Amino acid sequence: MKSDCRKYYLCREDESREAHQGTDHGARERAVKLARLQYAKPARFPVSNSIKGGAPVPYATNAKTLREAKIIADSTYIWWALRPSLRYPTLELRITDSCTAVDDAVAIAGLYRALVRHVVEHPKLNAQFSAVARALTEENRWRAQRYGTTGTYVDVATREAKPFRQMLDETLDLVSPNLKALGLDSEVAHLRRIAANGTSAHRQLVFYRDLRKAGMPRVGALKEVSCWLRNSTEVGSFVDNQPRVDAA
Repeated sequence: MKSDCRKYYLCREDESREAHQGTDHGARERAVKLARLQYAKPARFPVSNSIKGGAPVPYATNAKTLREAKIIADSTYIWWALRPSLRYPTLELRITDSCTAVDDAVAIAGLYRALVRHVVEHPKLNAQFSAVARALTEENRWRAQRYGTTGTYVDVATREAKPFRQMLDETLDLVSPNLKALGLDSEVAHLRRIAANGTSAHRQLVFYRDLRKAGMPRVGALKEVSCWLRNSTEVGSFVDNQPRVDAA
């Protein structure tokens, strides 16, 4: 991509970056730990190679070798940010975590569809992804984990630091024809609302801080945030963050 769009997904989906031990420690704990694993690294093979069975030949060969060596049980143990599927002719989006709100998930999936369509229409795009570009991508990945939608990110093409909302706008402009072709106007509008109003993580932190200001002990406030997160996830949208009567 002209703008490394992977960071959009990670900094958007920072749902698990909630109040940790009562403080905003910034980094997505789960994402940071997962990134340390061998098979949770960025993709090592180009996805534009000749296709065999719905996946690039080098990737399929690598997965087959690891299985036969009994290093992994199957290809689902390769937790790349984007992973070719060996069962279906598609690319699986892996870098995001689960969304609290269904509308958020649908909006993210819509943008991903447009990005994939854009890459299919421009097969030479990033065909030669340099070591520098990969290093900048990893820097952006960390910044997404640390700062979320409030951070700045390096445009891999221009080497400029840009705020998240600018990167989102430029990404949407880049794939605008694809968004229109797929009928994703409502998803685009929702993505802009996410950028303006914040993510689930922002809501969790605000709720926690309000509870603490109201005099609730730290442990009780954390339990209330967890309860709100569970209820919102079950409903599929953000519920009113009202503490329980028996909360302490």
